[in-house]
Amino acid sequence: MVTMTVPSDRDGGPPAAKRGPAVSPFASPRLTASREDEDEYRHRMRVNCCAAIAIFVLLAIGVWLTSAMVETHRVHGCYASGDRTCSSI
Repeated sequence: MVTMTVPSDRDGGPPAAKRGPAVSPFASPRLTASREDEDEYRHRMRVNCCAAIAIFVLLAIGVWLTSAMVETHRVHGCYASGDRTCSSI
């Protein structure tokens, strides 16, 4: 009796011809992506840019608020000491 076997690789998986093309996990998304994946990639990049802008704005507001509080504290300390020429021009 003769049995027929399908050739496979050493790992026991299907033959290399039936697996499809090998894709590197480090390949550029633009080279391996379908149209939907490309749209998702663009959406993620837009969201990341918006998040970076929001963080920058929050940091700028924080720096401005801190400097305003320091200046106010300085002026109040000056008035508390009895000086009347404390306000900045």
